[in-house]
Amino acid sequence: MIDQEMARKAVQWTAGSAYDGAMSSKTRLAALFVLALSMGACTLSKNTVSEDEAFFVSEVKPILERNCLACHSTNANPSRLNLSGPEVLHIGRGGKRFIVPGKPDESLIVTAISRKGGHANLMPRVELSLTEDQVGVIREWIENGAAWPTGAEGRLVAKANAER
Repeated sequence: MIDQEMARKAVQWTAGSAYDGAMSSKTRLAALFVLALSMGACTLSKNTVSEDEAFFVSEVKPILERNCLACHSTNANPSRLNLSGPEVLHIGRGGKRFIVPGKPDESLIVTAISRKGGHANLMPRVELSLTEDQVGVIREWIENGAAWPTGAEGRLVAKANAER
């Protein structure tokens, strides 16, 4: 890993302040380019997950996997709402979207899991209601923009729920 002192020395060297005249300007430019690439590679190699995506993975994903995916995934019933990936952020029914980032009160999923309003299909089934804390987590996630990571972290798979 390149530390700040090494980077400073490399920049001084490539700029010519440490070894004036020892390199041509083309060689200095090439060395600076290689240095910039190596520093960029170090930055890119870090797994950068936003705070909102981390919240999804640690809080929202387990709720959906244990309480929703048994019925709402491609494997369970292809004609139903599929909650196994971020595509759900772009679909709706009856002129309303299931998840409206930043607007939990306009999101059909919140209406369904809150058991309030006139939603025809309250979810999950009555005997399997989510706790108030779980509903709060879903509301908070949507209110904060409904960040849904891509790749494996963003793919949901139905999990057994010990409470069911």
